[in-house]
Amino acid sequence: MEQIRELVALLRECDVRELTLRGNGRSITLRKETPAPTAPLPPAETPPDVVPSPPPIHGQPPPAPLLSLVPVNAPVVGIFHHVKGRHREQRWQVGDWVESGEVVCIVESMRIPNEVHAPVAGRIVNIQVKENEPVEYGQVLMEIDPTPQTADAALENV
Repeated sequence: MEQIRELVALLRECDVRELTLRGNGRSITLRKETPAPTAPLPPAETPPDVVPSPPPIHGQPPPAPLLSLVPVNAPVVGIFHHVKGRHREQRWQVGDWVESGEVVCIVESMRIPNEVHAPVAGRIVNIQVKENEPVEYGQVLMEIDPTPQTADAALENV
C-alpha cells in the first residue's frame, strides 16, 4: 500500500495523466483527474466605436486612428481582385470615396467572380489585401470611414 501512495504522489508531481503498472499477473492503473476547463477570459475592453486597424499596404503611412471604421469582409474563400466596379482595369485607392452598395472588389471562388459591395458610403482608409492574394471567409479586405467629415471632404474634391 505504501508503494501505491508513493506512485500517487509521483503522479501528482509530474505531467503524466495516466500510469499503468503490470507485474506478477497483476495490473494497476492510476489516472490523474483533469481539472474542468476554465472559461476563457473575455477580451480586453475596448471602446465600441474604436476599431483597431492593421498597417495598410501599398506603401502609405498608417493613418491616424479613426473612429467607426467599417470593415469590408470577404464573402467567400477565394482570390482577391482589386477592381473598381465592374471595370477590371480600374482600381480603388486609399482616399477614394465609395457609395453604399458600390462594387469595391471581387473575390473569385471556383472561377466564379463574387462582387463585394461597400456596406456604407465613405472614404476608403485602408486596403489590406494585394491583388491575386488568397483570402479567407470573413477576412477584412478594406476599411471605410463613413464619418460626415469625409463626406464633406469628398464633395470639396468634386
